[in-house]
Amino acid sequence: MKTSIHLYRLTLMLFACLLFTLSSCSKSDDDDGAIPAGKKYPLENLEYRLTTQTAGSESIIVKYDIKNRSNTDYVRLDYDYNYHIRLKINIFATDGTKFEATPLVENLAKGATKADQWSIDYSAGKTIDLTKTSLEFIYKR
Repeated sequence: MKTSIHLYRLTLMLFACLLFTLSSCSKSDDDDGAIPAGKKYPLENLEYRLTTQTAGSESIIVKYDIKNRSNTDYVRLDYDYNYHIRLKINIFATDGTKFEATPLVENLAKGATKADQWSIDYSAGKTIDLTKTSLEFIYKR
């Protein structure tokens, strides 16, 4: 009987210690997706221009220019704090199906423009509506 009481007390103490440990852990900035202030390279410093789209039977090649219109170099590892600036590309089939890609935006000197392209696969038999292609800059891990 004494052994089971001691075991019960030990179990309660261990459980209490575990709860205390879990409750005292601080939440990091990475847990909620927040990017620490001062580590963001402002998205408004960059601009994109869609140049051409070439659709095949199951993929589309989207060509675009990215310009750094600020007076500061964009050096990916200096600013992102493990989050990266990506160009989100959405293409749409005529039936409304959306396909997307999020290529990484690499280093870009102040005032520079870089031409780039990305290939996006889509389901066989779909017809892509090239007029609905959309692009936007996002932060993403």
